[in-house]
Amino acid sequence: MRETVFSLWKGLLDEVVRSSSDLGFIRYYQALSSWIISHTHDFGAELLEQSGLSVLARLDPTRYLSTNPDIGLDLELARLSSVAPKSMESVAMILRDTLLDMVTVWSARDCRSCQGPMRVMVALSGDERRLFLSCRDCAHEEWQDGSRVEIRVRRVLPATMEDIAGLVL
Repeated sequence: MRETVFSLWKGLLDEVVRSSSDLGFIRYYQALSSWIISHTHDFGAELLEQSGLSVLARLDPTRYLSTNPDIGLDLELARLSSVAPKSMESVAMILRDTLLDMVTVWSARDCRSCQGPMRVMVALSGDERRLFLSCRDCAHEEWQDGSRVEIRVRRVLPATMEDIAGLVL
């Protein structure tokens, strides 16, 4: 299994990261997403769902991509080349973090638990979309009004700039 993970990771670096890191954020996001979708069988549906890759890999980057992602493409190749994941769970976590950083809208508020940065996310329930903040460092979650999220939010998307237009978060 480890050899398979290594081969997949090397393939990702060769096929996607090295060839598209100089093409801009949208093309890079699309290339990573396409690679994930084409390797669905390697991850398995459960891991894709648990990691959030099933959602992140299918987002429209023209709508969701942050105007200034929290990663630099020039540093991305070096960062990804320096890790050697030992499991598909590790590969999923690394790719989730990369894609999530590219679509995250950051709140001006710091986490009240650890002072870490807060992502603006959208909880989906039926036709309702409700904004909440999620700490990158400690996973503390709070609703837009500052009250703590007490329920398990099952369907989550990153917020778009349209979601937060006119709001102070």
